[in-house]
Amino acid sequence: MIADRFVPETQNFHLLLVEDNEFDRATIETEFSRHTSDVTVMSIEGVKKALETFNVDQFDAVVTDIALPDGSGLDVIVYIRSKATDIPILALTGFGSEEMAVDAIKRGANDYLVKSRDTYKRLPKLIADMLREKLPHTVRIQTTAEIDTLQARFRDFAEAASDWFWETDRNHRIRFVSDSIKEVHGIQPHEIIGTELTGFLISGQPEHRAALEKNLSEASSFKDLIFDIRMPLGEMNAIRLNGKPYFSDTDEFLGFRGIGTDITADIQNAIELKAAKTEAEEANKAKTRFLAVMSHEIRTPLNGILGFTQALQAGISGPINEKQAEYLNDIAVSGEHLLSVLNDILDISKIEANQYELTFADVDVADEISSIIHIVRPNAEIKKVFLELGAVDDDTSIKADKRALRQILLNLVSNAIKFTQANDKITIGAVRNGDDLEISVADTGIGIDANDIDKIAKPFHQIENVLSRRHEGTGLGLSIVKGLTEAHGGTMSVESAIGEGTTIRILLPLHHPSFKGSVH
Repeated sequence: MIADRFVPETQNFHLLLVEDNEFDRATIETEFSRHTSDVTVMSIEGVKKALETFNVDQFDAVVTDIALPDGSGLDVIVYIRSKATDIPILALTGFGSEEMAVDAIKRGANDYLVKSRDTYKRLPKLIADMLREKLPHTVRIQTTAEIDTLQARFRDFAEAASDWFWETDRNHRIRFVSDSIKEVHGIQPHEIIGTELTGFLISGQPEHRAALEKNLSEASSFKDLIFDIRMPLGEMNAIRLNGKPYFSDTDEFLGFRGIGTDITADIQNAIELKAAKTEAEEANKAKTRFLAVMSHEIRTPLNGILGFTQALQAGISGPINEKQAEYLNDIAVSGEHLLSVLNDILDISKIEANQYELTFADVDVADEISSIIHIVRPNAEIKKVFLELGAVDDDTSIKADKRALRQILLNLVSNAIKFTQANDKITIGAVRNGDDLEISVADTGIGIDANDIDKIAKPFHQIENVLSRRHEGTGLGLSIVKGLTEAHGGTMSVESAIGEGTTIRILLPLHHPSFKGSVH
């Protein structure tokens, strides 16, 4: 059972963690924080920094890796034990052996553990027990029985781990493999004992084979090399191999030790995920092509319908009565709305397909804002919504596509009018912000829930609320704004709160070379 706290009577527990592997470091920190609110973990990546830190700060326990980038964790153990005889020290390694376990204990460690997920989960409990019991430390093992016990413990750890351990001689022939290889791959250890390491491994990637051969020839450590191995029935399993050379007391090279990890399921999952991603991307492209073709094909006859409607309204074919005029007006209004929807769909299709052409020129944003306010003011007056000009700098000239900029402004202001009510206010501004021009459209309308802010710029998405249900629309307005903004090399941000209104800010570069829009 995991202890609720490390030492109930002690607050602000301090642990020194000496570990250069980022993943292992994060996992250990997470496990400690999960089981106590008192612990402060100081993570150090190397020997020199660890010793300097220990001299400055006070720690209640130490966990150190053996293989560190600037030396050995054994040096950390010796130094700390010379300074503090009663502090618990745990040694960790991914390249374990019985000899190394004995050496770590001899140097001053209280215990020695092989790296694994299970080990990290057990660390908080082990440290807690050590501190509670105030274990005395024996600097040097005195009896053969103690060494036998330590070696037996290491073998138990090795065989219980989900990974499998291996060792070679100086000629790179496998001379030890842990029994866990049977559980993981169905291979009996005696079947590969005496085999050359490079002969046992089938290269999945040529560069990994080359890296292994180079490390073996140079007697240097290697990590995360990927290979295939053949199973008893002929099928292949993928493994990740880590290895480290070991030497005699006189620095004579003796061979390699390391760990093999089965990653077959991980690779298969990655392949399936990639296939699913490709399939989704193809489906999205097909959707985009369909929308573009459909919109184009419908727009052609729709323009004809609107043209004939305008001709009839103008009396080209003779006078029309009041009822006919009413019907023709309904046709015109509905047709214009449908044409607007189709234009939005065509625009978003072009943006998603990276086919929206931008022609850059000098554009005065203040002039464009004034023009847009003039266009939308009748709709605002109908809803009794106030439009006002906010902060606008004297110089608001930028390099932009004029048509795209007008569409950005029109969509933003129209969207603000749509989601405001009588007596609400919309403020439009344009000010320089570093190398960008910041365009803002702020309203005092209904606002957006924080959970929905990230969704509003997605195509065909509308926030479900009372006002949105009253209005027709494709939900493409802000998607087009975001796409056109990014095609200019700019960004869009949204600030909002329910009942307090919404502010949308567009940052556009003041100077940008002409290029074809690209949206991801």
